Amino acid sequence: MHASLYDEIQGETGDAAHELVYDPVINEVIGSVTGRRILDAGCGNGCWARRLAGRASTVIGVDASAELIKLARAKVNPTNVRYEVQNLTDKLPFQDGSFDLILSSMVLHYVPSLTTMVAEFDRLLASEGEVVICVQHPMYQYHHRALATAGKLSPVFRYTVGYFDHLPLKQVTLSGKIEVPTYNRTLEDYVQIFVNGDFVLTALREPQFTEELVEVMPRYRALMEVPRVIILRFSKMKH
Repeated sequence: MHASLYDEIQGETGDAAHELVYDPVINEVIGSVTGRRILDAGCGNGCWARRLAGRASTVIGVDASAELIKLARAKVNPTNVRYEVQNLTDKLPFQDGSFDLILSSMVLHYVPSLTTMVAEFDRLLASEGEVVICVQHPMYQYHHRALATAGKLSPVFRYTVGYFDHLPLKQVTLSGKIEVPTYNRTLEDYVQIFVNGDFVLTALREPQFTEELVEVMPRYRALMEVPRVIILRFSKMKH
């Protein structure tokens, strides 16, 4: 049921926040994908894989949800795209250096441990390959923590934790229709796990909600001063 609901809400462009705010910045950070071999890590219904396929050499989308992969395969997909059911906390069945770019959009805050995943990204990327991630901004949860401290019930988090608390959370998503586990991490956590390996941080973006978005989704006006997502690009160091 959740897979079908996700597909219905996500579609090919996501909601207005994705279409107008997050995804244009992700595209800027990615840059040219002409001729590149891409892994879409946590591909969902495959919308990003299909967008990138027109310029890329190949795109492989992986997701832990067999239902979502089934939905992705049922779409009208370019011939250079394929999908596989894979969990990002496991070793992935691809050869070393198989990809030039790994994209993971709005996935990592749902992953309980990033250790194996980052090691696999390192192994799978060719020399000087890049990882682009878009994750829920650590300050977003903390904003709701401040609201709760002030006695205002959060409509998003069933409970809140401190910024430095490495604890699981329960978060309402998909237009308030489902509750899912997420994992509280600091900005330092996301950066250090990559730079402690073979990566260097080469871009950091915090897209701000706009008046254009608020006209479509008025409920986001209260969040115009709060960072909702953070987009990071890491480049694998040349050996």
